[in-house]
Amino acid sequence: MGLLTEQMVNALRFYTGDVSWWHGEDKEAAFWRDKKAYLVINALFFEGIENELARAGEKKFLNPVFFENTERLLDVCENLIKAIWAGGKDEPLQYGYRVERMSSFEKIKQLGHTISPTSTSKTGFLSNYRDKKGLVLLDFTIDQGVPRADMGKLLPNYSKAEEKEILIAPWLPLEIRRRSLTEEELTISDYDGQPPGMAYQITVKQPERMNDVRPRPLDQAGAEAGRRVLETILKQEMPKQEDVRAYSLWKESFRDHLKVRCLN
Repeated sequence: MGLLTEQMVNALRFYTGDVSWWHGEDKEAAFWRDKKAYLVINALFFEGIENELARAGEKKFLNPVFFENTERLLDVCENLIKAIWAGGKDEPLQYGYRVERMSSFEKIKQLGHTISPTSTSKTGFLSNYRDKKGLVLLDFTIDQGVPRADMGKLLPNYSKAEEKEILIAPWLPLEIRRRSLTEEELTISDYDGQPPGMAYQITVKQPERMNDVRPRPLDQAGAEAGRRVLETILKQEMPKQEDVRAYSLWKESFRDHLKVRCLN
């Protein structure tokens, strides 16, 4: 495991959908047995609920159980981010490829940095992405020493070895340049059978020093609002605005707590 603790390794495995390591109590199973944990975890890093709505619109299940225990969720995300930072310390320059939702990429481009943990593959683009709507193709150059987790190197018995996944840390500065799509890339199709709209070359840079972060307390009322938001959008209904506001503020505080735990 090298620099990674057992908790960090398990957080990486949990994020990638490998739940075989967990043998806890039944009352915790709805959380720890979720093989799509990354859906909710990634959504926590985005402002508002646009990301949650996009995933629900693609018929993906965002597990409301994640909001039952805020400290458990914080611990998982803390160990995940610390694993990504530890895993990249001695890594050389690498290349990765990602097919992203246009809606998510527009936010990334606007901010100029990674938002959530960002999964890329060393094997290039697949031929179809029926689990996403509105595609943009991203070629990543990951500079030497940039925080990333090369899953095949860090995880024992990596369950998705064929994906050759590199997971890039959130909050890293990016250099973004648009490029042309190739004829082969235009054969890639999304949820609605549509080709990618754009392609970009992205260089992931060394992290910048963050300003001091002073997070607000994480109240359970905000987490409960998050649970109601997910339960509502999973029914293809719009949540109450007061729940959206409370959940959005809670997510902002959640991210600030993670920054204090992981980056200070």
